Amino acid sequence: MSRYSAAFLDLTTPGGIVRRRWQSRWRFEPVTWEGESWAYREFSWAGISSGAVIGASPARLSFPCLGGILSDLQAAHDDGLTGRLRVYHYPDTWTDPGPPASQLPIASISGVVSIESITMEPPVVAITLGGEFGGMFPPRVADTALIGTPCELGEG
Repeated sequence: MSRYSAAFLDLTTPGGIVRRRWQSRWRFEPVTWEGESWAYREFSWAGISSGAVIGASPARLSFPCLGGILSDLQAAHDDGLTGRLRVYHYPDTWTDPGPPASQLPIASISGVVSIESITMEPPVVAITLGGEFGGMFPPRVADTALIGTPCELGEG
């Protein structure tokens, strides 16, 4: 069975108040996850390596520079908000308009939001989640469901 991924990003003040909850998979309407409403925002992520990543290079997220996204991210940068990115896999057979309770966590990282770049062609704002917080990939057995192709042991 193939799997799709969904990323969830929350932006939190130093006092612990969540200002924004965004997810990258379900369009049109906010979805409920962990008892909270998560709005759709298109974004991609990179820079999380496997295993514990405390002290590693920061995760990088890219957003289209549209609507209020730039102002939200600029405020997060200016106010020293913490971003927490969590990525999950879910089965490709899932058809409901929201995340399944059976999503499998595959990555998590937290760090201070910092605007890395703003470009106009194409219009993209890139941020990093850096600092002392870190994150990790939960341990997993490498099986066909996780990887998506039959596993083979190689000689090495």
